[in-house]
Amino acid sequence: MIPKSLVKKIFSGNTIRKILKDNGAKEISDESIDLLNKIITKFSYEIAMGAVKLTRFKGYKTIKNDAIKVSTQQFLDRKLENLELKLFKKSKIRDILKDNGAERISKEVIEFMNKIISKISEDIALGAVEIAFSNKNEIIQKEAIRLSTKQFLGIDLDNKKNNFLEGK
Repeated sequence: MIPKSLVKKIFSGNTIRKILKDNGAKEISDESIDLLNKIITKFSYEIAMGAVKLTRFKGYKTIKNDAIKVSTQQFLDRKLENLELKLFKKSKIRDILKDNGAERISKEVIEFMNKIISKISEDIALGAVEIAFSNKNEIIQKEAIRLSTKQFLGIDLDNKKNNFLEGK
């Protein structure tokens, strides 16, 4: 279940800053770090919630990589490739899965979900850097994160009917 307090950030701001810097950002506003953190946190909860529901539907207690993969594909219209980096703490990924009711979680699932979330974070960050630079802006602002999220995930954060960042 996605907590109403989801507007708080679950991942480290330093980790989010590093992702943006590693993708070419020179300067980053605190607001853009907070927004990307909220987006990644929400997306992580959505993936976990879908995976737990699918696992329970199948009558299992242990979350498998396939459940994570199917849950992720609900949000993306393309296949994620080059899943190599693991940028987030394992304990944070485990907490997200546990918060959504996962009973048993293997190390492989935590690593796989970490790779997916890391890739999505990198893609949004790279898109935001490209948007900012194309607008001749060296500082990554919140708007670049919003536009990159719309471009990559197809989620319009400005659409009031969307409520992506709102708790359910």
